[in-house]
Amino acid sequence: MKGSSLTLELIGELKSIKAGEGSDKAVSENLRKYVIETTTYNFSVNISSNLANALAMRYLGFDIISLGVLTSLRTLSVGLGSLVGLPLIYRFRSRRLLLWLVFGSINRVGWALLIFSVLLPSPWSFIYLIVVVAVVQVSGSIAGLASADTLADMVKPSIATRFFGSVSSLNNLASLLALTLTLVAFKFYDVNAAYRLLYFIALISAIISTVALASIRDEGRPRGDEVPIWGISSLTSLIRKYKGVAVDSIYSRRYVAIASAFTFAVNIPGALWDYYIMAVLRGGETLITFRNIASLLFKALALKLWSPLIERFGAKRGLIVSLISTSPIPVMYSHAIDVKDLVSVSLYSSMAWAPWDIATTLYNYYLTPEDKRPALISLQNITSNAIASIASSLGAWMASTTGIPAVFLTSTMLRSAVAVTSVKALPELKLKN
Repeated sequence: MKGSSLTLELIGELKSIKAGEGSDKAVSENLRKYVIETTTYNFSVNISSNLANALAMRYLGFDIISLGVLTSLRTLSVGLGSLVGLPLIYRFRSRRLLLWLVFGSINRVGWALLIFSVLLPSPWSFIYLIVVVAVVQVSGSIAGLASADTLADMVKPSIATRFFGSVSSLNNLASLLALTLTLVAFKFYDVNAAYRLLYFIALISAIISTVALASIRDEGRPRGDEVPIWGISSLTSLIRKYKGVAVDSIYSRRYVAIASAFTFAVNIPGALWDYYIMAVLRGGETLITFRNIASLLFKALALKLWSPLIERFGAKRGLIVSLISTSPIPVMYSHAIDVKDLVSVSLYSSMAWAPWDIATTLYNYYLTPEDKRPALISLQNITSNAIASIASSLGAWMASTTGIPAVFLTSTMLRSAVAVTSVKALPELKLKN
């Protein structure tokens, strides 16, 4: 596939690393293994985690209250993982690849083990599922911090735009394959057999991903920071780390503010996208799935197209273009009246969101000095999850009082305001070799 070709080209480019900057063979080999690790990981969790709510409803009898608890737990656990993971990353930074491996394994394999909840009697099945979801979400956040810190040192900034754009494209294709496989399984097998087959495939893919991750080597291995990992002194240390990126640095402060404001604007209609399809367009699960498939396919292509443009014109311009171009999406969505309109909005949305995905990765990895990077990524994870949860709840309340069109319009207006503000407020990102 074209995305695979571009990734191979980037890996080939790494062979030109000059002596003294590290082992070009080792770096190239590590990145090849990372491509295998991340695509098999995304394939696995896009099967197992996406079926978690459906499994809970079908086999464990989850009602709306139980699903609300599960959804909130998933969101809160991500923030908790980012919080507790930060001192771990700083303290054991020389072992960050091991942290990535341990917590990443728990995350991907744990999702695939959710199927065993159906074998347990009540209330143990409920307890098992809730505990496993919380553990895998916390572990995923910690692994995410460790992986981001490792990759930022592994990938040269000069090739980062094309490399991460290509990897994101491949991950979208992996997600598309997982979603397509899920549809095929439920079409040709009975429900029970489909669940067993899909979770078995997810487990095998998770194991392959873990093996690939275990074979990666950390060429950088920076020294750890002697920070405490629990107690009052740990809390004080955390506050200092967050203060360093949220208050002391004008560049990271502005970036976090812009990203947080935009996250709020985007998630105002967060609870309404699928509801609009089912309640207004009178569609169903098939139409929702079809929209998701179209979005993933278009996104994979869009990421490939945007990568060289952002490399040429810079991450700041790419991010601003994305902020501006995504602003009308909610209003466009609210005017969709059939499948053709929905696919058209999905196509436009994929093209508009692609530069955001690439540019925010670059900002998170390379905006701050190496010693502040984990704190910035942790802060971004915590704020984005908290803000998204608040915005979605607010949007649902607004929809019940003012109607769905008003919520979509509010999101467009807020997005536009953030986009205009970002032109001057967003810091420039200069990628150096």
